Amino acid sequence: MVLLGINLVGVGLFGLIESVGGIIKITLVLGTGMLMYVLSSQKHDKEQNPIYDGFEVNPNVAANPAAAVCWSIPVIAFSFIGHETVAVTAFEARTSRSLRLPSQSVAYFIFVLYIFTAVGEFLMVKWTDPHLPLKVHGREAENGTAVGYPRTTNLAVLAAAEAGLKTMPGFLNGCYIFSVLSASNSALYVASRTLYGLTRDLPRRYFVTRNLGKLSAVVRKTGVPAMALFVSVISFFWLPFLHLKQSYSISTLQDVLQTTGSVSGLIVWGSLCLAFIRYQYWLKKCTEDLQSGDYSHYPRDDPRYKAFTVLAFAQPLPAYIGLVGSLVTVFVFTTSAWWHTEATFHKVAVAYAAVRLALNFFELRLTSIANCFPTDMAVIQITAI
Repeated sequence: MVLLGINLVGVGLFGLIESVGGIIKITLVLGTGMLMYVLSSQKHDKEQNPIYDGFEVNPNVAANPAAAVCWSIPVIAFSFIGHETVAVTAFEARTSRSLRLPSQSVAYFIFVLYIFTAVGEFLMVKWTDPHLPLKVHGREAENGTAVGYPRTTNLAVLAAAEAGLKTMPGFLNGCYIFSVLSASNSALYVASRTLYGLTRDLPRRYFVTRNLGKLSAVVRKTGVPAMALFVSVISFFWLPFLHLKQSYSISTLQDVLQTTGSVSGLIVWGSLCLAFIRYQYWLKKCTEDLQSGDYSHYPRDDPRYKAFTVLAFAQPLPAYIGLVGSLVTVFVFTTSAWWHTEATFHKVAVAYAAVRLALNFFELRLTSIANCFPTDMAVIQITAI
């Protein structure tokens, strides 16, 4: 209810709260990383320092180094899910110029923080630690919290507990709870705005689409899509309570939902890359028409074109790499859980549930387009998509 209230007050106060929360979270991440490095520097025995283990293949996860690398790629990719949410804020940004720096730097900033903290945790926790979770995108294994103290699978908390720090594990747990709540606040914002965007242009001639269109209603005073916000809360508030009971069916549902959300992010990445590739194609196709008039500043080689990223000179090659990488990760690497084991329904559902949902939504979208336009126009629109 607190998160719902924060999202209902309007983007001004919400942005302030998120800014303060973001600064606190970044400070916690940096502090946790530095703690890992300090604790690692106190380990003088090579047998106690995990860094001297080198690269090892866990036989419970993969049969060989190549399979282990393929298995780890989705795990790493899923860690970066969310950096594209900067685009969601564009609709409510004060000016488009205010999005320039965040959109250009957020991916690199997250990458540096990820490497900084990951290396610190690798220096402290051995890969054979029984507390570590092995249940990732479809691989079934025991939960690390069942081993005993500390009842956690968090690397930083494990490192602090194994180092003999009495109060630090509890403090870190509190930090992570705060981070989860803050991330939930951001996710609720993104979910409501995404639902608003999906329902905003639905045709009003049919009963179902007319009622779904009500989700795009906006409170005039605050500019908040209240109906979309309430539906987002109702849709997902029950998920944390699944952890209160352990069973195979609940565990399978958690895996499917978790990986579906992550794979959906990869599909979004691929879609953004494809959209940029199409944009580049039409710029070249319409070069003559863009040489004069109000559109002359759109070509990227025009001096008035202000958008810039570090890899802008190499485009569209990075876009093609991103598109291919997203597709290979979704359709190939997420299946690594059953490369050397039986392909159960659980594993297939974990890998491809998001793909099936995306295809269903795409089919629904094409159907709505066909219903909104005459036959010839619908063919043109569908072909353009």
